[in-house]
Amino acid sequence: MFVAQYLIYLLVGTFYIVLIGAYMTVAAGFGLMGAILIFAPIIVAGFCSGLSLFYPRSSAVASIILVAPFVYVGIAELIYPSPASVPFIFLLPALIVMGVSMATLIWKKNSVWSRIEGGIGAKIPLLIFAFAPALCASYILFSFFAMLR
Repeated sequence: MFVAQYLIYLLVGTFYIVLIGAYMTVAAGFGLMGAILIFAPIIVAGFCSGLSLFYPRSSAVASIILVAPFVYVGIAELIYPSPASVPFIFLLPALIVMGVSMATLIWKKNSVWSRIEGGIGAKIPLLIFAFAPALCASYILFSFFAMLR
């Protein structure tokens, strides 16, 4: 279950980064909701995916909070559709993340890290899988904030 949680967070977060990047290239400006829609997928794909291998329930709570704006935008587009709106682009991936997160909160098993038997040599591949997306997300965030100064 935790490996599925890792993969879902990584894939949906990356999907949202690409999707919001495409939307923001044509937008004239964005406010607080736009900033949330930019930074939340980076945090979900980068940090919550890796955190799910060590602390899955904390990662699930953080992911639910971070994808809630996408549920809001998707429901708002269902209620008040614009001419070119596709609300399920926002809503469906967010609901998948919320479903996986809720299942993780209900399922009471130890994390992948604690279930690996052996020394640190057996846990090195897990560290690589956890820290690679986090390094990419850190690079994106630091380069974005460095561009602002």
